Amino acid sequence: MLTPHERTMMRLAAQGWDNRRIAGAVGQHEGSVRNTLARVFGKLRVSNRTQAALSYWGLCQFADAASHEAVRGSSPAKNVGSAQARGT
Repeated sequence: MLTPHERTMMRLAAQGWDNRRIAGAVGQHEGSVRNTLARVFGKLRVSNRTQAALSYWGLCQFADAASHEAVRGSSPAKNVGSAQARGT
């Protein structure tokens, strides 16, 4: 969904960094940061920085949970199916 570059910018914005500080950290102009974040807001279907931060952190938690499930070798879908088969 988000490119690695967009994820970096959004992570910094979600941590409370302003566009000028992000620009300095990633070596871009402040206007480029603004444009990138506007594109991210569109992808996340939000209209402001606060909504974007909440959406971004929610996506991060979802991705972390999915990766933990993959490491353990089980998926929620498999567990639901087996629970239904057991009648629980």
